[in-house]
Amino acid sequence: MVAEGIESVDALDALDASRETQTDETGQTLSKRKQKHDELRRRIFEAALDLFRRQGVAKTTIRQIAQAAHVGVGTFFNYFADKEAVLTEVGAIQAERVAQLLEEPEFQAQTTRERIEALLGMLVSSAEAEPELARGMARAALRSRSIFDERRQLLFTFATALTNILREGQACGEVNPACDAAAAAQMIAITYAMLILEWATSPNERELFPTLLTYIKALWVGLAPPQVTT
Repeated sequence: MVAEGIESVDALDALDASRETQTDETGQTLSKRKQKHDELRRRIFEAALDLFRRQGVAKTTIRQIAQAAHVGVGTFFNYFADKEAVLTEVGAIQAERVAQLLEEPEFQAQTTRERIEALLGMLVSSAEAEPELARGMARAALRSRSIFDERRQLLFTFATALTNILREGQACGEVNPACDAAAAAQMIAITYAMLILEWATSPNERELFPTLLTYIKALWVGLAPPQVTT
């Protein structure tokens, strides 16, 4: 019965798409179809995230996502190649948030260390706000090459942002000019990634941000100008 219902939904989705192609030539059809496409994609995306939060990524099936979004399994595959592709989109949203933070005037007005801590704080708070989802993504990265590559790309984006921040700090005297900014940025990014992975795979609860700040304080001894080491 469920399978028949899902197939019916697929048929209705296809019929709606067919009907939309048989309208005027003013461009309104294309706009409406794109709007429907985006709305349906968003519905599937949000249904998947809700299931990931409630029962974890590993225990969630594509059929469950399709049922929660009130679409057929075939319709799901029109928008996402697999459930890991949903997680890839989460990573893209995170990268967009990083880019937005970097452009905020209040962020740019902070000191180098404050900007690094603010950037880390944003990423960590996102994980702590959605612990089941964050843990699911970290674990999925260990199983899925596509998720691993997406996480690596996000880490690269993060390291690039950190490199630019550190170089700006060097230019204004807040960071040791002898420091290799790119290498230091990679160390910070890897420290963050390892902490998230440990948090995601360990049964022991720990506060992420205070722990991360402790690591940054230790790293800052080598990053600060020679006359300032605390």
